[in-house]
Amino acid sequence: MVANSGGGVTATASVLLGQGHGLFGAATSVNVGPSYIEGPSSLALADFNRDGHLDVAIAFSLPSEINVVFGDGLGAFTLPTAYSRQTGAPANSVIAADFNHDGVADLAVARAPSTIGVLFGKADGGFGVEVSFPSGPGPTSLRAADLNADGHADLLFVNASLATLADGGSRGWSTGVLLGLADAGFGPESAFEVGNHPVALAVGDFNGDGRIDAATAHLVDSLTTDLTVSVMLGTGTGGLSSAQGFRGGPYALGLAAADFNADGKVDLAVTHKINTPVTNSLTFSTLGLLLGAGTGAFGLPTWWSVGSQPLTPVVGDFNGDGLPDLAVVNYGYEAVFPDGGVNPAPPPAGSLSVLVGVCH
Repeated sequence: MVANSGGGVTATASVLLGQGHGLFGAATSVNVGPSYIEGPSSLALADFNRDGHLDVAIAFSLPSEINVVFGDGLGAFTLPTAYSRQTGAPANSVIAADFNHDGVADLAVARAPSTIGVLFGKADGGFGVEVSFPSGPGPTSLRAADLNADGHADLLFVNASLATLADGGSRGWSTGVLLGLADAGFGPESAFEVGNHPVALAVGDFNGDGRIDAATAHLVDSLTTDLTVSVMLGTGTGGLSSAQGFRGGPYALGLAAADFNADGKVDLAVTHKINTPVTNSLTFSTLGLLLGAGTGAFGLPTWWSVGSQPLTPVVGDFNGDGLPDLAVVNYGYEAVFPDGGVNPAPPPAGSLSVLVGVCH
């Protein structure tokens, strides 16, 4: 399922059913809410009502709410049910996990300007009142993992904005961590500094020590600076080491982690775009594959062509061969400025790129 950005009579997502060989059928549209100023910002899949079929939670930036559509197992979905709207708090990212160990999927949502909300699931597929926890500025790219190995899911996210402090300093551009507690709550945020303009987060065990590590991708606005992937190794107690930068290409947009070459070491896939510095028009977009060394270090990227302005890649075995594949949503905005940099040309329709994994 792919969230479709932009207005219309209704907000929609597209469903593409897999055909088992790395191919997908034609997209069908699903109503996920009324017409909005902005379309869905994020999707999370889980069996919320425990009927054996995948359901979908949808986050919206404007208005800032969470909707859920329930699946029938055949690719069709119910009309959307709204569960939480927080005025003035755009929902940037949503994920599903069982935070209170009751066997029912819960939701966590990253909201601007600086909160993480948690909605605990009910057995009938409903959700309780959203509980808010403070975060850094501009949280997005939520991930759930057990960072301190205590059996409780923790929340990791990117603080993508900067906030000015009373002393004139600034706060932000970091990886935020909320450690899960035994009572299903979360502790205060710990923030770990990363490079400029972080936009995406991935987690995995990058050095093979059994601890969860984190990596961020950065929208660095320069063609000469391409250390756009930061890696922070986990301490095993809920902390992260100082960030180490790796080449991921300029203008990074999305990030994913998996063992793509089947060598037992976690690798990174980063999507990015390249703009010409004179006209600011998009020249090409690619996906870079950084092979992991198993020590927390990563090699130089190998590039693969994808569509225009690719967002966060999604990992899955789309052709059933046991190897991880990648699907990338292409936002489709060519950003060509025919009048010298004032009004961009209308964007073309979006698309989905699928890269089927091959073991060498």
